[in-house]
Amino acid sequence: LDDNRSRPLHFAGRASCNDCHEEINDLKARNAHANIGCESCHGAASAHIDDPNVVIPVKLDPLKLCVTCHLANPAKPKAFPQIEPKEHYDGACKDCHDPHAPK
Repeated sequence: LDDNRSRPLHFAGRASCNDCHEEINDLKARNAHANIGCESCHGAASAHIDDPNVVIPVKLDPLKLCVTCHLANPAKPKAFPQIEPKEHYDGACKDCHDPHAPK
């Protein structure tokens, strides 16, 4: 345990994000991605929390990111939103969906 404690933290946790981005948290709380932590999509944020004006999290490509969870797979529950990207849309997911309030 001491070895693990000695390693630097990389993840800040959802509460740290909410300190500055409360409006995003409020929007997410009412939508399908409410239980998904910020760092699941935006990556580890401890460096951003330590110095928010210098370390800006990279905005990930939604088309690549969204299919990580939403790519059609017969093993997933039928009620879970799934897409086949080439059949769904050939642009970016964010052209039609707000990732913090998807429909």
